[in-house]
Amino acid sequence: VWFGQKAFTAYGENVARFVSEYGFQAFPTLATIKSYAAAEDMDWNSRLMRYRQRCKMSWLEQGFDGNDNIRRYMKQYFEVPDDFESFVYVSQLLQAMALKTAIEAHRTAMPHCMGSLYWQLNDCWPTISWATIDHFSRWKAAHYAVKNAFRPVIITATNHNGIITINAISDKMHDIDAVLTSEWMDFSGNIIERKEIKARIPANASSPITKIQHLVEKHNCNQLLLYLELRADDSVIADNILYLKAPKNLKLSPPKISYRLSKLAKAYKLTLKANTLVKGLCVEACDPDFHFSDNFFDLIPGKPRTLQIQTWQDHLDQQDIRFTYLNPDNKRK
Repeated sequence: VWFGQKAFTAYGENVARFVSEYGFQAFPTLATIKSYAAAEDMDWNSRLMRYRQRCKMSWLEQGFDGNDNIRRYMKQYFEVPDDFESFVYVSQLLQAMALKTAIEAHRTAMPHCMGSLYWQLNDCWPTISWATIDHFSRWKAAHYAVKNAFRPVIITATNHNGIITINAISDKMHDIDAVLTSEWMDFSGNIIERKEIKARIPANASSPITKIQHLVEKHNCNQLLLYLELRADDSVIADNILYLKAPKNLKLSPPKISYRLSKLAKAYKLTLKANTLVKGLCVEACDPDFHFSDNFFDLIPGKPRTLQIQTWQDHLDQQDIRFTYLNPDNKRK
């Protein structure tokens, strides 16, 4: 992947004992780009953006570099936006998708693979790179993705010839008694099939919990998702979503997002709801250096999401919150 031009599924093929370096590039947040670029530079193909890209890949094509590679991979999984701001946003979703796919594949391959170390954590200058945290310590979408993919307990779903294998991966040093809930649902939140099974999660291992047959024959798979939730002691310890199509092939609808902002002692709490699947939801506030407990996630109807926003401001208003998403009719507001 990246230098070898293979699809993201290659992360799960021929997995090493310790995958010591792999990665994928993305543009930094727009606030970081504005620290070194003027309005006329706001194009992935501009001279300045080429200068900020240090990965030259002339063996693929003359003049080809990391910017071209981001765009080439983007075509495989997403609709390529025309405007630069959206291009930056989608490049971050692409990087997040790549690293999530890799980490989940490596961890599922335990005990054969017992280590997964991606390149890279952060940047020494404001640039376009493999980093998941940019030069100004701002998190890209991928850093939220790797934070979740490296949780002590995760669940993964592998689709092979219509049979989906659900694995639980635990770094805990004790077994866990849990309940796995699987829900096939459409993008409006209508549950088509729901199952619960009890599962004992072995310590320090990757173990299959169950197999599920997908519903492609009965339902339109570009409007279908499988939501997985693992609970122990009345708490959700892991969750995941499986789609049967690439993001560019999903039939998404314009969403209505409702949200409530409330003040905590040293942060704000933001609770979000939607009437339809919101794909790749990015929440922003009036300052690019506010820190969100989670971001760039998929908001499922019927499953509210609560975030914390760390800020040094005494007052944060609901009008300060903005959303970006992949669904049609996206208006930054």
